[in-house]
Amino acid sequence: MEKTNKQSEKIFLGLGIITIISGVFLAFENPTIGIPGSIVGAWITFDNFKKIKEK
Repeated sequence: MEKTNKQSEKIFLGLGIITIISGVFLAFENPTIGIPGSIVGAWITFDNFKKIKEK
């Protein structure tokens, strides 16, 4: 297993939350870009939240 830095996981968790918020706002102007952006943000958030809870 590789070593992971807990601080970097928290940073990526925050980045995922920011991506979700910006994707929602962008979806009002251009749904083609905003909705996939929110999905990616949700994936980043879920993945890093799972890693933080695992430890």
